[in-house]
Amino acid sequence: MRPAHPAGEPDTYQFTRTTAGVAKPVPPSIEAWRPDTEPYRYWTFLCWLGTNDLSGKSAAEILALMDAYVSWQATAVKRRTIIMPVINSAAENVAGLKTKYAQLLALVKAKWPYDYIDTLFELQRANDGSHEDLADVAAGLVPRSKQGSDTYHLNNAGYGVIAAAVKALSDRRGF
Repeated sequence: MRPAHPAGEPDTYQFTRTTAGVAKPVPPSIEAWRPDTEPYRYWTFLCWLGTNDLSGKSAAEILALMDAYVSWQATAVKRRTIIMPVINSAAENVAGLKTKYAQLLALVKAKWPYDYIDTLFELQRANDGSHEDLADVAAGLVPRSKQGSDTYHLNNAGYGVIAAAVKALSDRRGF
């Protein structure tokens, strides 16, 4: 389910079947479901990008989407943390992802110099010293000891590194 609407218009949703089935009409009298997100505008924001976020858009386009997300926060003092994506060695188009990561990181640093976590740096710094991890670090990738079993996620050790970085940033920022 993805919102599909021109800018400034209310969200409408399109559903695409993934399996065969019988169509179920929805009477027009049923009010559309609306998430109750307003209270969350006052919370601390955690914006974590994924590897998929680096695909198909320029770094400037991704930054604009991030800006739209974090500018929705309603507090006078913005309490936000931007967490950059993860680049695992098993990911497709590693060279392109690394280039896009570097471009986006430069933009994020310029826009939110105190609000971001460079996940690649944090994970590389936490390498286990093994030959494999050191080779990944030298190649500009997430160390294998922190990678999950797929091409996009971390394992528990990797998530622990990022959780510690979020806590450290939150403590430094006083939230």
